[in-house]
Amino acid sequence: MSCESAYDLLYYYNINAWKGTRESNHMNFQDITYFLTLCGEKTFSAAADKLFITQQGLSKAIRRMENEIGAPLFERGRKTLALTPSGEVFVRYAQEMRGIYARMRDHMERLRDERHNIRLGMTMGVPLALQAVELEQLRRALRPCELELTETTDFSCEEQVASGAIDFGVTLEPVDQKRFACVPLLSRPMYAVAPQGDPLARQQRVDVALLRGRRFVLADRQFKCYGQFHELCRRYGFTPDVAETTMETLVIYRRCLENGWIGVSADLPRVMNDCPGVVFVPFDTVEFAWNITLISAAGRQLTPFEQSVQKDIAALFR
Repeated sequence: MSCESAYDLLYYYNINAWKGTRESNHMNFQDITYFLTLCGEKTFSAAADKLFITQQGLSKAIRRMENEIGAPLFERGRKTLALTPSGEVFVRYAQEMRGIYARMRDHMERLRDERHNIRLGMTMGVPLALQAVELEQLRRALRPCELELTETTDFSCEEQVASGAIDFGVTLEPVDQKRFACVPLLSRPMYAVAPQGDPLARQQRVDVALLRGRRFVLADRQFKCYGQFHELCRRYGFTPDVAETTMETLVIYRRCLENGWIGVSADLPRVMNDCPGVVFVPFDTVEFAWNITLISAAGRQLTPFEQSVQKDIAALFR
């Protein structure tokens, strides 16, 4: 056998074990441990006691190593053992092998620890903008880790990311970039929702000035569009008359049909198809748009695994 380094020894002595076909006459890492322990203890009895094996078992392991190498490792016949010239060479490789193995185990454990279930928060409505198959593709990409998906409000999503309760959040802009690292994902118009036959339904774009005096059904105050819509109306010189707020997008559409109110909603085609009888008219202003961003806590160092997950999440919205 000719080995240029401890890496060659690692391969040579363990290839059969890696393949699941290890034969009894081949060395393994346990044999290397036996050898190095014997080097340190100097006697078979002391080394066997330390290893919790019999002297016969230890002697057999050393003989097996010597037979495989083709040279004796210890000079016998003394009260304490001494290494032969072959043993002096072998011990240096064995010590290097043990160090390599320990570093490998440590590295693999760190990689294992980096992989964990991903806790993702999405503001309500965002999952409706995705196809179910897209979320399933993300779940498959994370295996064996799990995707823990939570639907929440814009502000709650941000607080959970900041506190570490979730790893990533998908929320509505604007976002405080001193608190969060942001990856823009998607930009779509916001829409006024009007019953068919309403004068607003005939417009190509929303004329905000014509909304004065109308009654509105809006998303709850925990969603940023509530405040953004109020700010938009104030720029046109009026305060919107909000008849109802809700946490459910479908309620907005139903109230428009039932009461003739005007709703405000994002572009959610999966929901739109379930609500015939209403018309969606886009707001033609960049100040009032559905801009979605992926956030993580500012200053948090993402692991390589988390960086990969971040890219996978962003790919869902392309």
